[in-house]
Amino acid sequence: MKRWTCLVGVVLVAGLFWVAGCKKEKETPKPPPPDPLTACRNECKNASEKMNKECIDGLTQQGAFDRLQECTTKADDYSRDCRVECDKKFPKG
Repeated sequence: MKRWTCLVGVVLVAGLFWVAGCKKEKETPKPPPPDPLTACRNECKNASEKMNKECIDGLTQQGAFDRLQECTTKADDYSRDCRVECDKKFPKG
């Protein structure tokens, strides 16, 4: 009788480990790296945002609040030109 009890215990424990192993969440796969064109455009966006923030911070320290729109205009122009360069470097299709 002890053998049966031991055997049942082993089977139950093994079953619990098996169920726990099945329920373990699978790691979510990492997204693939962006294509070169998207990576280039993302760099343009990040650089433009950084440029805009630095410009606004500088003008704010100077108290030149009436010129803050210049920062956005410069950043937008940079972003547009940068994206055009990305399109030339990495044409679609």
